[in-house]
Amino acid sequence: MPAAMLLAALALVPQPTEVVEKEGFCEKPDSIVVSSDASIPAEGYKLKITTDGITIASSDDAGAFYAKVTLGQLAVKDGKATKYPCVEITDAPRYRWRGIHFDDCRHFFGKETLLGVLDLMAAHLRARRGAVDGRGAARIRRLQAADGGSSRPADR
Repeated sequence: MPAAMLLAALALVPQPTEVVEKEGFCEKPDSIVVSSDASIPAEGYKLKITTDGITIASSDDAGAFYAKVTLGQLAVKDGKATKYPCVEITDAPRYRWRGIHFDDCRHFFGKETLLGVLDLMAAHLRARRGAVDGRGAARIRRLQAADGGSSRPADR
């Protein structure tokens, strides 16, 4: 896959609104304090990890959920213990939808382009989660193994 295509795709990957990295780790979070803050946009959150503990502020349950997902992505295994780097993250969706839309019926790209887009999506998942989950990897393998697919007559 050309590097320019990969860089263009990565530019589409949303980044948090604000990230402030701090020194140290939260080694034994006794509890996660979740609070409500009406000033935060829908599905947004503020995640604060200090050496003393973890706090999450959000305006709704979806925001608290996404903060916990981010927290899981930040977890660092140290033997049997889990620790979290000290950081403050503020994030909220810029758009009302998430995902990618690939309209191959209207704009025929072909199997190779579709597989290239799936490779980019898998690379993004690996970068964000460390690996593609079993179901996603199995789907990608099935698509790669698929023979043929849609095609247009040669006279069009």
